[in-house]
Amino acid sequence: MKLSMHSICIERKYPLLEAIRKAAEFGYQGYEIDIGDFGNTGLGLHWPEEFTPQRVAQAGEAARQAGIEISSLCLGVLWKYYPSSPEAETRAQAAEIIRQAASLTASVGAKVILLPVGQPEGLTAEEARGNLVEVLRECAPEAERHGVVYAVENVGQALAYTADDLLEIVSRVGSPACMVYYLSLIHISEPTRPLY
Repeated sequence: MKLSMHSICIERKYPLLEAIRKAAEFGYQGYEIDIGDFGNTGLGLHWPEEFTPQRVAQAGEAARQAGIEISSLCLGVLWKYYPSSPEAETRAQAAEIIRQAASLTASVGAKVILLPVGQPEGLTAEEARGNLVEVLRECAPEAERHGVVYAVENVGQALAYTADDLLEIVSRVGSPACMVYYLSLIHISEPTRPLY
């Protein structure tokens, strides 16, 4: 098993390239770069201006020099451009970002693109899942071509809340390039009580 650090864990203190080196110093074997549109928070690569082959290559080289790998890219920008959106223009922008991520992820030797998929207001879970599946079907051939995987993450939203919801999404997409990133959320009401 390898441990990988996500941008949010360290980049408010260190800029991306230095954060990658620090992650290696702290004993991590991988680094997940967040691709976001978060203003001046200093997280990952800011979309769209920093989400370029050159900037991703710089991160890949920093990881190589530090002796760790870029484990994955996380498309945090999808919290702004929902692939489940009721608006065709927003879904098209999400699809473009998701497709672009395939070649950039492969270029640094990573295999996984984390997709935190949110649910816009005004849609049922079923409607949101349908929109998401449509976008992922459109994008899957690009991931297949580059040998990477889109990993749909459950983030506490109704469209992908349960394991069954996630399995429904990936089975409807029907591509080996669409899988699940399952985040286990444990609510602990008594913090001092052991979990075994």
